[in-house]
Amino acid sequence: MNQLWPKVSFIIPTYNEQGNIVRCINSIHKQQYPNSEIIVIDANSTDDTALIAMSMGARILYNDKQWAEYGVQMGVKEAKGEYIVNMSADNELKGTRWIDRVLNDFKKGVDCVWGKMLSRDDDRSINKYYALLQTEPLTWWLEQISIKKLYIWGGNSIIYRASVIKKYWDKPHYVGDNDAFQYMIEDRGLNVYYDEELYIYHHCIKGLWHWVKKWYRNHLHHYQEHKDTRNMRWIMGKWFYVKVFLWCIYVLSIIPLVLHSIVMALVDKKWEWIWHIPCSYAQCGVYLWINIKLLL
Repeated sequence: MNQLWPKVSFIIPTYNEQGNIVRCINSIHKQQYPNSEIIVIDANSTDDTALIAMSMGARILYNDKQWAEYGVQMGVKEAKGEYIVNMSADNELKGTRWIDRVLNDFKKGVDCVWGKMLSRDDDRSINKYYALLQTEPLTWWLEQISIKKLYIWGGNSIIYRASVIKKYWDKPHYVGDNDAFQYMIEDRGLNVYYDEELYIYHHCIKGLWHWVKKWYRNHLHHYQEHKDTRNMRWIMGKWFYVKVFLWCIYVLSIIPLVLHSIVMALVDKKWEWIWHIPCSYAQCGVYLWINIKLLL
């Protein structure tokens, strides 16, 4: 164990990410920190993602199960660091002292740390809307009307103590990003820290149709196919279905959604809030269509 420079492992699951992986790994290399490792777990990309990552010094593992969460499970098991960063290929660390700030946060004695997602000026406007919410429309709605805070972050550069998190990822079945976090806080208590000045650029949404396909995939695969083994208590708490029903009314009634979007745009002085209207309709439509189809 290096007391002065504890090893930090970056776990990056990939599939056809040659357009993002250079920026992602470069942001790690720019850190003024001498003891880190990069593990890219590639789901047999048909592009040059793995070759590019290897040429940039990453260790490459191959994930035949395709889905990113299986890749994270593999990466966490293989990580040698005292701290593990669950990073997406479309993430980019801001600045050169990101790791230093993370390690300073861990001096508070917490089990994990996460920060705030940003968008760059040259990102698409819909990605800037995503950064305003820090999530997608339904989850944002659930957070707004919940008395108890929802801890929802996904795999966007959240950092764990390896000695704490490894056992929660080491399961024989599918484990979602939020599931591992939920297992941890149920077992150890809410010993976590949100650093609102720990910034990560997240270049994730390329357009509305791109987001629609992600919602469709996530609902079918991440939820429907694995709901019997997942720990969904991070979001599916008391009154969950009532809250979702109210969200559907909020969206489909048109006027509340439009007025709310305009008010938020004026309050934040961010016109990207206008995306809240088509994105909410699209997500509601995808989920309604999938569930009606499954019932039939």
